[in-house]
Parts: sequence; C-alpha cells; structure tokens
Amino acid sequence: MLSQKFLKKQQAEIQLFVFDLLRQNTNVSRNVTELYTEERQNRVLSRYFLVSFIYHFRDFGGTTP
Repeated sequence: MLSQKFLKKQQAEIQLFVFDLLRQNTNVSRNVTELYTEERQNRVLSRYFLVSFIYHFRDFGGTTP
C-alpha cells in the first residue's frame, strides 16, 4: 500500500493498493491416488490495482464548548 496525505491539515488521503503483484495466485490443485488422478483449475482474480480517496471531515466551523 502506498498513501499520500494532502490539503490543509492533511484532511485528504489517496491510497494505492496492488494485489497479486508477483502473479502467484494460480489456484491449481492436483490429487493423485491409486485409482485416479484429478487436477482442478479455478478462475481467480489476477493482478489488480485499487485506488482509494479519503476525505476527513474534522471541523465544521462551529465553536467548541
């Protein structure tokens, strides 16, 4: 995850997430017995990126008691 805060009082933040960067999520399984050999392949999400924007509402301009 990479993140950067910006704007006045660090109220905004942008984040970048990367999933399966090394492409290791293959999801293949093999089962071998005396009677049969079974191989399963499942579809999974490959490499993808997620960008997130967060804004923090900290001050609404009112007076504090």
